[in-house]
Amino acid sequence: MTESAPAADPWLPDQILYQVFPDRFAIGRGQTVAGKISAGLYGPGAAARSWDELPATAPNINPHEFFGGDLWGVIERLDYLQDLGVTGLYLTPIFTAPSNHKYDTLDHESVDPAFGGDEAFTALAAEAQTRGLALILDGVFNHISQSHRWNTREEYADRLLTLGGERQYWWGHASLPELDLGSRAVRDYFLGPEGVVRRWLRRGARGWRLDTGQDLGRAFVRAVRDAARAERPDAAVFPELVGFADDWVREDGGGAGADGVMNYYSRTAILDYARGDISARLAGAAFDDVYARFGHDATLRSWNMQGSHDMDRTRTHLGS
Repeated sequence: MTESAPAADPWLPDQILYQVFPDRFAIGRGQTVAGKISAGLYGPGAAARSWDELPATAPNINPHEFFGGDLWGVIERLDYLQDLGVTGLYLTPIFTAPSNHKYDTLDHESVDPAFGGDEAFTALAAEAQTRGLALILDGVFNHISQSHRWNTREEYADRLLTLGGERQYWWGHASLPELDLGSRAVRDYFLGPEGVVRRWLRRGARGWRLDTGQDLGRAFVRAVRDAARAERPDAAVFPELVGFADDWVREDGGGAGADGVMNYYSRTAILDYARGDISARLAGAAFDDVYARFGHDATLRSWNMQGSHDMDRTRTHLGS
């Protein structure tokens, strides 16, 4: 069995995490999305949607339609979440960004005003600590918004990834310029003593989920883990990975040393079996492979979920 990276604290295996997509979860303090738009809390072109209205689906997805959810709403629903047995929250990106999903960050140093700003995060972190709830933040460190100052001002050009003199964009999306993760300035910004990773842990987060882990690379994920542990020894780091991810939880042999991963591999095996696409024997073999190559601890620490904001829910897959 593979020896996975040692966790800094034994709290992880027993967690029941609830994913919160803030714009769509709950509106707090009696506010409305129309009122927020009138107050200028969203960018140009923002469209208000009724809370009971279904969001647009492909190919008509609009990242600038908003339902008005915020961190105040999360605070007001904590009793409900704890009644469900939830012990921790994974928040999709909360930092200032023009879209509803916030994976196009404008500023990693501030919480989006539409989500309640830094004041709401401080209140949520304090309430979570009182209740013993862990907060996991979503770190989008591979790319930024096209409107980010690093992309619009020439003095920051050396922080952007280029290939053959051409700027690189995540999956070719011009709205998401990629960062040069080898740049000292970029690494200091995210990983330094006053960097993004440590700053938000200092303010009450318990760990980081890392968007597009495969694009960050194992060395950068390990550097995030080291920075996080330098700030608080019980911090945890989970890269997003779609394939078989044993290299990312290994401590040795070039592994990333992550505490766990988003375990989409096991999810696929479960859904394939439930649809009748593979036998119970093959599904069991997939689970055995995870356990053998992740190791006992990293298997339990990984997010063994069946759906997320990137993946359809089980009911959709099974057609019932």
